[in-house]
Amino acid sequence: MALVGAIVVERPADVENGYSLTAPLVYHFGHKSADGNTQLYNLLVSQLAEIINMRSEANNKSAFVK
Repeated sequence: MALVGAIVVERPADVENGYSLTAPLVYHFGHKSADGNTQLYNLLVSQLAEIINMRSEANNKSAFVK
């Protein structure tokens, strides 16, 4: 089974703690390749891109608020 996922890297990972656990975003795709269900794959990748864009915009806005 395949997963579709991404992680936004805002800063270098801490050697002991790794990446933030709130950052990963993963969807279960359920097929070994995109050919198994192209419509579902495209939907998941589109949703992933939309959420990453929203997180990126929020991070950019908060960087200027300080």
